[in-house]
Amino acid sequence: MEISDLFINENLVNLIYNNLAINDKVNFSSINKYSYNNYKGINKLRVYEYVNKDYKLFRKALERFKYSQEELLNISDIAVKNIPIVKEKKTGTFQTNGIKNLFNYYYDLRYLFELILNGLNTKSLEFDNIMMGTFNLNNDSRLKLMYIIKIIRKNISFSRTETIWKINSEPSLRTLHSSFNPCIPWDTISY
Repeated sequence: MEISDLFINENLVNLIYNNLAINDKVNFSSINKYSYNNYKGINKLRVYEYVNKDYKLFRKALERFKYSQEELLNISDIAVKNIPIVKEKKTGTFQTNGIKNLFNYYYDLRYLFELILNGLNTKSLEFDNIMMGTFNLNNDSRLKLMYIIKIIRKNISFSRTETIWKINSEPSLRTLHSSFNPCIPWDTISY
């Protein structure tokens, strides 16, 4: 690789790349044609590592790279099959059968939201097959998730800001609300 008339050995370039932070790796791939051709594909595929694990990096990857419908379906397969459950502390004390119930439990919808916002076709036969193949969800949970996805799709608007504004008024999309406060560190969806 050549930078400002200085030749750098390929092994040294790989060593530098491998020791960079994730955000720096993406920037590094934009330095010149060589780094772009050698590292863009690697960086693009990292989205699979971020699904349901690191929302900020997942969103950045979806914003930076263009994904085909097939790739979005593959990513959604991981997102649906391993959808995390998050809990939010209730305001006040509630009892069910004499047992104090201090938490509400929700699906973490941020990843599905980003996929739908980026053009995932949730009306396709392939997506239906993904939903039907989700064995870790019982039928009732699967139907609830399909209903929630339908509501997300219904609230998609002409801009991200408008979409988030509409979602904040939808009670069934609680984990996407700006006021959602779970019991774990959380990155809310943002404009």
